[in-house]
Amino acid sequence: MMHVWRSILAISSLLFSATLAFAGALLWTPASNCTTNNCGAMAFYGTVVNATDSLGENVPFVMQVWAAPGQCLKLWTDWQESDLELVVISPSGAVWRNDDAPISGCTNCSLLKIAATTRGLYTVHVNHWSGVAGTYDFRLWMARYTSSSNPNCSGANAPMAVQARETTKVGGTNGERNNPQKR
Repeated sequence: MMHVWRSILAISSLLFSATLAFAGALLWTPASNCTTNNCGAMAFYGTVVNATDSLGENVPFVMQVWAAPGQCLKLWTDWQESDLELVVISPSGAVWRNDDAPISGCTNCSLLKIAATTRGLYTVHVNHWSGVAGTYDFRLWMARYTSSSNPNCSGANAPMAVQARETTKVGGTNGERNNPQKR
């Protein structure tokens, strides 16, 4: 009988330990093929929070949205209490950033149009453009379109250039790290 319980415990541990890990709210919206301006969009109200710790750090608003290759994610703020910045990171590590897009009625609002190249969760980060601690409310709109050629995605933002990783010279030749196996 003890063998049965150990087997059940082992199987349960395996089943329940293999869970999906994510940061922030996981949001999903149906992909749309509509072409009217901003059609299919959903609004989310959020807050960048001034933490109550001794350092006065702020806590950015973070959520994750799903997209597949060939689709387009369009995210924008149209109301915010301070000058906020929108940053999106793809599952592959590509980064998009926007601060102060030309949105009618909101000169400090942000807009990103992303032609998805990787299937998975895109992390959306909203914070004060300079990281200044404060509590700021905003409205974030999100739409997912079936094709990156949708008129709503016209002029899609290119991801930021990935900076070359710096190598430190701690011995060895230029560009090598101090590796005992190369001595």
